[in-house]
Amino acid sequence: MIVLTSYGDESGNHRGIVTLDIDTGELSCLRLNGKCNMVIQTEKGLIASIQEKEGNKLALFSNNGELVSERNCEYFYSYGKLDGDNLLLASFESGVDSVYSLKDKTFKHNRHKCKGSSGNGRSHYINRINGRIVSVDNAYQQLYVYADDTLGSYQTVNFENINIRLMAFPDSQREAYLNSEKSNEVIVLDTYNYEIKKRISLADSRSCASGIAASDSGNTIYICIRGENRLYAIDNTGVHLKIKCSVNTGDIPRDLFCCQGSIFVTCTGSNRVERYDMESLAFQEQFAIDRPVTFAIKN
Repeated sequence: MIVLTSYGDESGNHRGIVTLDIDTGELSCLRLNGKCNMVIQTEKGLIASIQEKEGNKLALFSNNGELVSERNCEYFYSYGKLDGDNLLLASFESGVDSVYSLKDKTFKHNRHKCKGSSGNGRSHYINRINGRIVSVDNAYQQLYVYADDTLGSYQTVNFENINIRLMAFPDSQREAYLNSEKSNEVIVLDTYNYEIKKRISLADSRSCASGIAASDSGNTIYICIRGENRLYAIDNTGVHLKIKCSVNTGDIPRDLFCCQGSIFVTCTGSNRVERYDMESLAFQEQFAIDRPVTFAIKN
C-alpha cells in the first residue's frame, strides 16, 4: 500500500488522501474539505495538514480513515515528520518551522528571517538528521540546523541563489542529499558540518527540480525534473556524482517514493502515478489518479 495526496479533478474526485494498492491497482480516497499536500504515515494512522476556507487544521486519522481528532492551527504545513512525541512541521506558505507536542498539545515556532531581506522565508522541508533538526528555506537559500526541538538555538548554512528545495538521506545519516530548483542540482552534504562533498547539475534553468529520494545505502540518488519531465538515477559510489541512467516521465513529475524495489513518481499534469525499476529505471506500470501531488512521509 502507498499513501499520497491528490488535488483531484474539477468535481472533487480523488481530492484528499489516496491509498493505492500497488499489487492490485485498487484505489480508495479519504475526501478532504480543503487543500492538503502533507500527510505523515505512522503505525497508528495518518496525520495531515489541511487548509480549509475557515482556516488551517492538523487532523489525525486512524488507519481505516476515521477522524480521531483535529485542531485549528495558525499555519498551513507542506512538510512534516513524526519525532517521538513531537511533530516537526515546515510551512512553505508562511516561512515557519514548528514543533507540535502531541503529548502537551502545544506549539513552538520559529519564523525564518534574513538580514537585509523583507518578508518571510519559505520553509520547504524539516527532519531530524544525525541528532539535529534541519530545515530547508527555499527563499533565503539557507539550511536551519537546530540544536534541539525548542527551535531556539540554531545555525544557518548559506547557499548561492539556486533555490534549494528538499532533502533525502540514507539509513546511516552521515550524508544528506539536497536538490535545487534553479540549477537543477543534486548536492551531497556532510551532516556533521554541512559542508558540500559533491554536486552535479542535471538540466538547464528552463526546468525545475522537484522530488528527491535515495536508496537505503545512499549509493543511488533519484531526482525528477519538471519542464524536462525526466527521472534520473545518480551514482553516489565514487569521488564524483555520475548519472547512471534517466528516463522520460509524464507531465509535471513532482514527488518520488521508493518501495519494493521500485521508484514511484507523481505526475500531476498527466493524472497518474508511474512506477519504475530502481536499478534500471525501466518503466513498470502506471496508476490513474487525478492530479497526484506528494507521497506520505513514512515513520
